[in-house]
Amino acid sequence: MASGGAHYEGHRKRIRDKFLKEGIEPFSDYEVLELLLTYSVPRSDVKPIAKDLLKRFGSLSGVLDAPPEDLVKSSGVGGNTAAFICLIKEINWRYAESRIDRNADYLTSPSSVISFCKSRIGRESNEFLAIIFLNTKNRFLDHEVLMGGSVASVNMDFRGVVKKAMDVKKCSGIIVFHNHPSGHPSPSDSDKKITSELAQICKSLDIRLVDHLIVCSHDHYSFVENGLL
Repeated sequence: MASGGAHYEGHRKRIRDKFLKEGIEPFSDYEVLELLLTYSVPRSDVKPIAKDLLKRFGSLSGVLDAPPEDLVKSSGVGGNTAAFICLIKEINWRYAESRIDRNADYLTSPSSVISFCKSRIGRESNEFLAIIFLNTKNRFLDHEVLMGGSVASVNMDFRGVVKKAMDVKKCSGIIVFHNHPSGHPSPSDSDKKITSELAQICKSLDIRLVDHLIVCSHDHYSFVENGLL
């Protein structure tokens, strides 16, 4: 029994040393998850747990996006480990958000905006509507995620949404984005209708509607790119 424990400890130390020396790049997904599990699952061989999680949820991102009530259904995953896995995703987002320098050029290209929107709500299983606030030079000022659903389903006062932008200092334009949990970003007729209405309201209040993006984990739809704004 003692030698078995020593074996696991030796393996844990080796993968930690490998990470510290070489970074995460040479690791496979199951090795990344295995390393993560060494910090929450004591005195056990975590490789089978990592492989079972990947099989169950399909990918590393699938594991990190999984709700805790689903994670604990995997063998070897208790409540503490499920909470730890969920915490990693939230820390990653908090880290990314904290690095935003509101006085520097940020989200200055369409691709960077799309990546930001995908990372913010693209993998969510529920629908969210969010706004990016921009200044006259289209520099990022701030963003806000609105609870309650996409532009198509949320019952909201769009004039009030635009007035949020007027309350953000130096804001002169907005990018609206929402997610489609179905994984298909093509706009519905309702999406198109509401975007047209929102554009008119923005114009009446002298706020530029720079774009409306629909995002999912792997794809996006831009109203500007498709000539609808």
